[in-house]
Amino acid sequence: MGSAFDQDSAMSGEYPGQPGGCSKQQNANIGMLRRRFLETYGEGPGEIHVFFAPGRVNLIGEHIDYNGGYVLPVALSIGIYAAVRYSEPPGRGSSTVSLDEQERTVHLASVNEPGRASVDLSESILYEPSRGWANYPLGIIQQLQHGWANQGRLGWPCRHGRHALGDRCSGIAKSHALGNPGQSHAAGYNLRGCQVLYWGNLPVGAGLSSSAAIEVLTAYFMLYPALKDNLQSTGRIWLAQLCQRAENDFVKVQCGIMDQFAVAMGKRNHAILLDCASLDYRYIPVLLGDYSVVIMNTGKRRGLGESKYNRRRAECEGALSAIRSHSWCTHVENLAQATIKQVEYAFGLKRKDVLAKPRTCAMPSGAEQFAGPGNTTISDQVLRNTTPSGSPALAQSVLGRRARHVVTENLRTLEAQELLLKGDVTGFGCLMTESHMSLRDDYEVTGFELDAIVDAALSSDCCAGARMTGAGFGGCAIALVKSDCFEEFRIRVGKQYSEKTGLKAEFYACAIEDGVRRLE
Repeated sequence: MGSAFDQDSAMSGEYPGQPGGCSKQQNANIGMLRRRFLETYGEGPGEIHVFFAPGRVNLIGEHIDYNGGYVLPVALSIGIYAAVRYSEPPGRGSSTVSLDEQERTVHLASVNEPGRASVDLSESILYEPSRGWANYPLGIIQQLQHGWANQGRLGWPCRHGRHALGDRCSGIAKSHALGNPGQSHAAGYNLRGCQVLYWGNLPVGAGLSSSAAIEVLTAYFMLYPALKDNLQSTGRIWLAQLCQRAENDFVKVQCGIMDQFAVAMGKRNHAILLDCASLDYRYIPVLLGDYSVVIMNTGKRRGLGESKYNRRRAECEGALSAIRSHSWCTHVENLAQATIKQVEYAFGLKRKDVLAKPRTCAMPSGAEQFAGPGNTTISDQVLRNTTPSGSPALAQSVLGRRARHVVTENLRTLEAQELLLKGDVTGFGCLMTESHMSLRDDYEVTGFELDAIVDAALSSDCCAGARMTGAGFGGCAIALVKSDCFEEFRIRVGKQYSEKTGLKAEFYACAIEDGVRRLE
């Protein structure tokens, strides 16, 4: 896979997001959260801090992060807030007071979700299904406990090369701290007990990364007493990796790095072109002129652990193994690195037009739209027996289509960043539509609701392109819509979608914002 970071200016410098002024709406949200915090926990010693982590939407490059390719996410102006009051240890002002000398309990509550959780920082934290939403922040605290106890297991992010799908890099520099080279990250920092109240205006289960937002948010405020606002670029990448590990190992969802990276590293009015294999990245200005990115929530909630997300990861691993079994493909380290010719040869697929021009932005309508292959699945036994020479025809066909989506989507993402840099909004919109068709036909992660809302969006003259975003199987789609047509678009698309599905869609015209930060 060629590099998209050949220019001297490609790599970002220090992370640009720093505490600054809040919008009028954010100030209202902060005031409400402070009042609810006092209702929940009452008055007490210590200042109440407020933190914010954005949701994210991926403009293009879907199901690519765990396949080692390029993605193009943005951080949103909607997300999750946390009001936090830290316990005051003896010897206030020292960051090296030991845990047994200070209050060690973390209390978690949410305005949006029922139930509370409390944990002692001196004790091991285990996953408990009955805790529901609280397992996401508790997984972060558990990883921070583990990282502090095992210096070097979590540390400086890998920058030295790409790795096969599913591999974890062991080449972590142990001598680097959270953005402070040369200092042990196990030395001098103790987690503080605290009272926490979460509130979000991010729809849960809609594919806007509410799980990544609460993870990165929790990691940030748990580290804040020691690090304040000093988490710069390298420390934020470390933060994203820690949060991904927590979701993989604690919650048992095998997500890639994109969601946590976007929440930690987002930049106002920019997308992040991220190479998920090396974590090289660059910021791409998102200047859409007369258009806005509109998020369309289908109203069908989905959870990664309940969906076929892990199945698609297993299928991609099978496809990679099949490609690498050929002697001339052993150098392919991840699925996104393969070429379309290698995929066609390995699986005997007929060539489809890849990034063909001129483009059409419209998808087939009516019955033809839903006449794709369907939600084909493969049993565990078939996956285990997948080999290029003797796998069942169904398995070969399915694995081939999964691989074809990954390779073509990776190419679309690289072309998308070029079109954005040129200000070609129409061309970018067409790429979005092509992406949805590939996710529908080759990757099979859209479903009736997502297809219906994208079809309705594309029927509007105000729309330049639309696609599902997130893991799929429900959740959200995005559309490029003329800004002065938003109300007309919302009413028309909402009506068509409701008539077809019986569900009520929600529409958000969101701004592109900075990553996780302290508000006050």
